[in-house]
Amino acid sequence: MKTFKSDISLGIFVILMVLLGASFLITLSSNSGLLSMVVFFVQLSSIILVLNIFLQTDYTISNEGKLFIRCGVFYKTNINISDIHSVEQTSELTSAPALSFDRLEIKYGNNKSIIISPKDKRGFIEKLLMIQPTIQY
Repeated sequence: MKTFKSDISLGIFVILMVLLGASFLITLSSNSGLLSMVVFFVQLSSIILVLNIFLQTDYTISNEGKLFIRCGVFYKTNINISDIHSVEQTSELTSAPALSFDRLEIKYGNNKSIIISPKDKRGFIEKLLMIQPTIQY
């Protein structure tokens, strides 16, 4: 079993943290009572959730031929590696369990695809090909 961490584009991380941090600071500086407290805790929860996503997005290839994809605590899926047809570079910005602009699109099954961004793309693809050598890259 081998786990590959997601690559992280600094731009994505900075933009999210600046937006969340700015709204957090604006809420802290206002004195509107109970509503400010509620908004404060919602924003704090949002910051914790985003940090969790950045710390827990990874792709695990099992020795049993499965690809497990995890993005934070709320998104988990798996794909049979034998169902993968192709892996190709993409820069598509569709919402995906990928924290980088440098992405891979995995096409599998019957017209299904998922976009990921493993930090070690070469090692990731080599490991997939060891299990399923017919994958097109």
